[in-house]
Amino acid sequence: MPLYELVCISRAALSQSAMAGLLKRSAETVLDRGGAVRGFVNMGRDQTLPYRMRRHMEYHTTGTYWLMHYYANPKTSGVLMSQLKLDPRVIRCNIVKVSDKLNEMVATTESIAPAAGDFSGAGMASLGLKHRPVNFEEELHFKFWNPVHYYRALNQHRMRLNLPNPGQFEMLNKEVKGTMLTNFMFDGGRADLAKILSPNFQVMHTFQLGLPGQPSSFEFAGVYADEDTLMHGKMDTDFNLQARLNYALSKKLQFKSQAQLMSSDSQSMFQAETEYTGSDYTANVKAINPSLVDGTGIYLASYLQSITPKLSIGAELLYQCPMPKVQETSTSFSVRYQPSADRVWVAQTQGTNLLTTSYWRKISDKCDAGAELQLVNVAAQGRRDASCSVGVKYDFAASTIRAMADNFGKVSMLLEEKIAPGFSFLVSGELDHLKGENKFGVGLNIES
Repeated sequence: MPLYELVCISRAALSQSAMAGLLKRSAETVLDRGGAVRGFVNMGRDQTLPYRMRRHMEYHTTGTYWLMHYYANPKTSGVLMSQLKLDPRVIRCNIVKVSDKLNEMVATTESIAPAAGDFSGAGMASLGLKHRPVNFEEELHFKFWNPVHYYRALNQHRMRLNLPNPGQFEMLNKEVKGTMLTNFMFDGGRADLAKILSPNFQVMHTFQLGLPGQPSSFEFAGVYADEDTLMHGKMDTDFNLQARLNYALSKKLQFKSQAQLMSSDSQSMFQAETEYTGSDYTANVKAINPSLVDGTGIYLASYLQSITPKLSIGAELLYQCPMPKVQETSTSFSVRYQPSADRVWVAQTQGTNLLTTSYWRKISDKCDAGAELQLVNVAAQGRRDASCSVGVKYDFAASTIRAMADNFGKVSMLLEEKIAPGFSFLVSGELDHLKGENKFGVGLNIES
């Protein structure tokens, strides 16, 4: 890992606890990402700045100069720089790569002498940080006989590429889903009332006007969310209960669960999953209605990896056992290509029977468009068909309109008008020209 030097000017007259918090946060940013901190150097408190500097809507004429020497990958330095620029305690900061070759690094580290105001070593211990010296022979030399070093070399190469996290496997085409009407369409009369009781808790009431053959319904829901936990539950007038829990076990590991108790036992379900988010990949393991007695249930494992900053590929393995001694498996693959921030290509397979491709384009700051093509081939049933959908979303100053059409002659539209802050009026409609059917819906959204 290269050796870096952080040069920072913090606010003058910072309290000892505020200064210690700034140093600790900077060091933890490096340590949490596999780096090592050599130490800090105090270059002088309340020094006169060479010129008046403006930062965070204030002008400064004095400041405290300090340095931090550390070993890390280039991505860590970028994260540290972004973090310090947003910190209100920092006036100016800059990171310089001192060296990246072993011989230069050893010579450079030997030449770095602690200044009179150096607070490395004991200073790091006072901050609650463990000083971790670096053994250059162990860290930087590659041993061909050691298989662990191949893994380390691969990880170092990935760090140098600075690849982004590709996101979740089921959210590869999230842009198209946000443009299409599939998840937003409704019919009949509907009213959603939300009340924010605290920054972390809110309740929601949903009224659904009955349609021919369907009674009216009411749903009550509650949501609690903080930095690590998300809990959501709702119940309707038929006492059907749905609940969801997300809990972050660490910064990268998350546990998720969903439960559904319906009046019909065949519709009740339970799902548990664990998701690990790496720097450039996401791994997920999921179980639906698992049974420890007879081994029945549905089990999925997915992995999504960034290959380049624009390309990511993934795979998902499905194993299902609907009844004892009846087992099925299938494998799905996916590719996501994003050549720029305003366009995305996605291709996904589900086993050998279904291929889905989609394209999303941001035409302007207010207009998005998307297209989706599905090809179905079930040889056992002699079924071969295809469907194509095209959708567009346009944001006006106080309203949003979505429209969609497919190759089966179905045309739909949704208008959301923001009449006032926290109050929206919705109108939706769908015409199926081949079947001669139509749907119409009116809704209200109120939040207070």
